Amino acid sequence: MRIHFLAVVMFSISALPGTSLAAITINEIMYDLEGTDTGREWIEIYNSGDGSVDLSGWKLLESGVRHSLTIQQGNTSIPANGYAVIADNTAKFSADWPEYGGILFDSAFALSNEGEAIELFNSAGSSVDTASYAKDDGGLGDGNSLQQKGASWIAAAPTPGASNATAARTVEEGTNDEAEDDDTDEDDKKSDSVSQFTVSLGNKRSVMAGTPALFQSKVTPKSVAGALYYDWSFGDGTTGRDKKETTHVYEFPGAYLADLTVRSREASAHDQVEVSVVEAEVEITDIGFGLRPYIELTNNSSIDANLSNWRLMADKASFIFPSGTWLKAGSSIKFPSSFTKLAPTEKSMIVLYLPSGYPVNSRISRAPLPLAEADTIKPLAVALPSAAASKKAQAIEELPLASASTSKPEAETQVAAVAASAIELERPSGFFRSAIKFLYEIFH
Repeated sequence: MRIHFLAVVMFSISALPGTSLAAITINEIMYDLEGTDTGREWIEIYNSGDGSVDLSGWKLLESGVRHSLTIQQGNTSIPANGYAVIADNTAKFSADWPEYGGILFDSAFALSNEGEAIELFNSAGSSVDTASYAKDDGGLGDGNSLQQKGASWIAAAPTPGASNATAARTVEEGTNDEAEDDDTDEDDKKSDSVSQFTVSLGNKRSVMAGTPALFQSKVTPKSVAGALYYDWSFGDGTTGRDKKETTHVYEFPGAYLADLTVRSREASAHDQVEVSVVEAEVEITDIGFGLRPYIELTNNSSIDANLSNWRLMADKASFIFPSGTWLKAGSSIKFPSSFTKLAPTEKSMIVLYLPSGYPVNSRISRAPLPLAEADTIKPLAVALPSAAASKKAQAIEELPLASASTSKPEAETQVAAVAASAIELERPSGFFRSAIKFLYEIFH
């Protein structure tokens, strides 16, 4: 097996006695996942010392390039006997491993399926650990990762954020959920098991597009002769194998049939389950400022939204929702800045991402503007007629109008009355006085 490790022991700098010992090692490598592995590769590191180690400013050397590590979940310090994962794409990692809640760093690398050497450097630029692997070591698209066991690798079921497996895995055993002793011979196993079995995927389920859908198979009876092989087809052109329990992300809404065939050396069983995939209609509906800032999300979908590992970004800062965060259908929740640590300004761009990295909704925050005095509505000024003008108009309206049968003397009398009324109501002057005098002289 072509493999070697170089472990560099790190000491915390202290002039006092009792200095703690800390050692960071590359503990697990997932370099070739089932199906398309672009952006889905990851590396696990382990602190075997008795003190925490801060990874701020550390680098990962791969293909001759030193890649930066950016914290995405948790903090930068790995506690004693603790783990951290470095992912090529944290959104895709969270989609593959929605239950992972440990320290997660984002980086940018592409692990070779043929094998290569990788190396960790601390903030001072010193080499901390080096590991190399080859495709002959295992984990080549079979669902296994390479895990450190002593001074060598073993290929086993991935264990991100947990202790490594103790033995290599070829296929997943389909025996009852209880482990059997390694020294039990095959004849004894067959005597306590059966060759015929059935499998069930449970009832119809509804999930959101872009979020992980969990599939669990149940084999009956629990004890089956020999190993079981699992062949999945998720109905959207993708497949999986050798996993009794798995997750899958549907990119588009629709009605799908997930199919599972379980095979042993002597028999096989088959089951299907309908999966209804709906659009992820979760949007940013409000942004609060002031003493209690918040970002409000509203679920407009017809099903409850599992926000586990969704990411909320405000400018360059981000917050990943922890596992088990749910938003009921048709409801809204305000997530306070005291919890998310996001502090949007009046012109911040807020973006909500699915675990797959696809943006669901975005909004530009705008604080409410104060109402200026110039913007207040003022009542219109209406000019009312003077009392004298009103009296004059009323008097003129009440006068009888001359008709065609009215005689000249009567008409003259009416015009004189109009003129007199006008003079009585408001003493004319200037042009109006001359006009009244002219009319009076004509008809008098």
